[in-house]
Amino acid sequence: MKRTITILAALTLLASCAHEPQRPYTVEQPRYMFGFPDMLPPKTPAITLNSISVSDTSTVLRFTNYTLSEPGLGIRISDHTSLVAGGHIYPLRSMEGVQGNDYIVNRDTIPQRMITDYALIFDPIPEGVRNVSLLEGHSYYGFHFINIELY
Repeated sequence: MKRTITILAALTLLASCAHEPQRPYTVEQPRYMFGFPDMLPPKTPAITLNSISVSDTSTVLRFTNYTLSEPGLGIRISDHTSLVAGGHIYPLRSMEGVQGNDYIVNRDTIPQRMITDYALIFDPIPEGVRNVSLLEGHSYYGFHFINIELY
C-alpha cells in the first residue's frame, strides 16, 4: 500500500512538472485569438505574433507587422499597451524596433509594402500562468491578442 501511494505521488508530481516549462522558455508561433475593431479602414496592417519569451526578468512578445497600404497610413504602438496575466495588469516596460506613440515610419513616406519586426517587453509574469492577453492602449482602435497560450 505504501508503495502504491508513493508511486501515485511521484506520478502526480511528474505530471504537474511536465505541464509547466522551466524558465526561461520561448513559445514559437503561439496560439491566440486576434481582436481588431471593425471600424478601422480595410487597409489596416496585418500583425503576427511570432513568439513569446518568458523568463525571471521579463516577458517579451515578438511581432511582425505587414503593411499593405497606400501612402499616408502610419503604424504606431501605444505607450499604454499592457499585458494581462494571472489576474494582474503589466504595463509596457520597453520596446525594441519601435518607439511608443511614434510612427514606425513617417506617415507620408510609408511604402506600398512594408515589413517591420519589433518586440514589446513587460515585467515577468508569475509562474503557472497558462495564457496571457495583450491589449494595445486604451483606444478603441488598438489591437488585442487574447488568450495567448504559453504551453
